[in-house]
Amino acid sequence: MPNLLASQPSANSAIALPVSSEISSKPWYLDTCTSFNMNGERHLMMRTKSFEGNLKVKEIGDILLESDGGDIMVRDVHWIPNLTINLLSFVKLEDQGFRFELSSSTPSYFIIRAPNGVIFTAIRTPQSSIYKIIERDSEVHVHHVSKAVNYIAQSYHYGDCDGDSQ
Repeated sequence: MPNLLASQPSANSAIALPVSSEISSKPWYLDTCTSFNMNGERHLMMRTKSFEGNLKVKEIGDILLESDGGDIMVRDVHWIPNLTINLLSFVKLEDQGFRFELSSSTPSYFIIRAPNGVIFTAIRTPQSSIYKIIERDSEVHVHHVSKAVNYIAQSYHYGDCDGDSQ
């Protein structure tokens, strides 16, 4: 499978900026079922406050995503040590003023507009059926569906009629 993060033409980059010199190796996913934003990488957190409760959450803070179109602030991210993926909650992003448009193509992808107007995209992943935050070339307009869908379709693994994968 090609590296979607390096060449996807349908979204601005959305890369977490670490507060320290460490670099995030975990991708971000848009999750339509989770109740809050969460990550397992403490070094990405800014303006944190302690969390007391029955959950495995240690702190709550903000993260900064860097995009070709500008920086994206995500508030109220829950830090859960040893969490293996980073999740952005659809509902919490919507509550923070993010707006979503679902493509009409198959596989589908979300075009996401941050409150400051920055646009980025999340594409449905064939392995887990959640939406991975991906990047696009700055010069390709986010609504130029033919280029975006063509790349996505080439990257997506469809099974044949008897259930075998390609």
